[in-house]
Amino acid sequence: MTNKISILINITTNFMMLGVIWFIQLVHLPLFSYVAGSHFSQYISIEAKRTLVLIALPMILELAATLYLLLRKSPAFNALSLKFSSILVAVIWGVAILAVLPSYGVLGEGFHTVPHNLLQLFMFVLATCWTAKAVIAIMLVSQSASYVKPAKSDAAPEEPKESTSSEEAKPSESADSSETTSA
Repeated sequence: MTNKISILINITTNFMMLGVIWFIQLVHLPLFSYVAGSHFSQYISIEAKRTLVLIALPMILELAATLYLLLRKSPAFNALSLKFSSILVAVIWGVAILAVLPSYGVLGEGFHTVPHNLLQLFMFVLATCWTAKAVIAIMLVSQSASYVKPAKSDAAPEEPKESTSSEEAKPSESADSSETTSA
């Protein structure tokens, strides 16, 4: 995988998840309380499975692309931005596994206000992380676009080769011969 492909995967999945999470946060989760009581458990079970199908692959790809960029340590990117982006991905995965999934498990037994409010809070943390990560992704694309790879001539000069006495004599001989021919 190249840096360009990693960046493309990272920014595409980031913005996909940004849209999905804000839709869930602002539209979907607030409507949970309107689902009829006896049907809520069935509803939440189906909703959780469908949501997982939608978000699993983008989250895995985002994780892989972020780790790839972090481990490559490309000079085209600000190392601090990459580290912060990686921390955000770790927070996203941690909150998703340790807080969101258990909240869905509790809500699977029936609607309760406290787990529902906690789920909204946890999803807000995810939305905030993906929003911050989107800003960083834009910065990384901008850094990548403006990065100019140093030309080979800008590289450190090579060590001079040791010359032999016959090589040192040749330039002076040719200089002497050019002086005699022009005179």
